[in-house]
Amino acid sequence: MNRTTHDWNDMRVDVWMLNAGEKIPRHRHPFVHTTGVAQGRTEVEVWWPEHESSVFQIQAGGPDYEFPPDIDHEIRAMDDDTIAINMSRIGHAENGADGGIAFDDP
Repeated sequence: MNRTTHDWNDMRVDVWMLNAGEKIPRHRHPFVHTTGVAQGRTEVEVWWPEHESSVFQIQAGGPDYEFPPDIDHEIRAMDDDTIAINMSRIGHAENGADGGIAFDDP
């Protein structure tokens, strides 16, 4: 797994390169962000407050998914060489060193 972070015009973009089975562990953010897939497929699990979790796929060519703030989620690559892209506004990321990704305990 490899991640690069890019900042421009009040936007932060994290590009994740993952092989099948690798995952961005369960985490949450205090801000809205989107996730899309440029190559491969991912399985996303979202833990909704007071509801069961939901699991769905995001794949290359499909729409991005907008995560609401403070919702636990995890993203797992289903294919080798998967490229997942997270986008958020820099002003909403709580710590520039983590690329806008907060790995808080659920």
